[in-house]
Amino acid sequence: MNSKKTFQYPYSFRWILLSFILVCVSLILAIIVLGIKIHLFIIISLPQFLLFLAIKYRLYTSLDVVDGNPLLFFGEGEDVEKRSSLYTVMLIFLAFFGFALPFILLFVMEPLMWFVSLLSFIVGINGPELILYLIYFQKRKIRFGSKSL
Repeated sequence: MNSKKTFQYPYSFRWILLSFILVCVSLILAIIVLGIKIHLFIIISLPQFLLFLAIKYRLYTSLDVVDGNPLLFFGEGEDVEKRSSLYTVMLIFLAFFGFALPFILLFVMEPLMWFVSLLSFIVGINGPELILYLIYFQKRKIRFGSKSL
């Protein structure tokens, strides 16, 4: 069995295009709504962007290719099940948190700040997809030469 650990990107170009459109629309809306206070949007969205970039990069590098089939790879030994269940719980928590947070914040924040936080969350989730796709595309381009993909 031939095992080679590589960076695997699991989504298609259509998903990247959708992520790009969502990020662009969110940025345009933030610029229109906030105007000169765009630094507020950057301060709110940057920590989310970095957090989700780190989590997604860790998960995407956990994919292992065995005989051409991608498998989720968490290591060897007894801790494999413990780590995989920990990642599963973490992803479920983040998904629930991402779904529930805008509704919770709607009751706590003023409408403008709620709208800005929602836009920054969209950028924080979809922005890392663009970066990771570019990393994957560059590695693939280097590996296969200058062939068009």
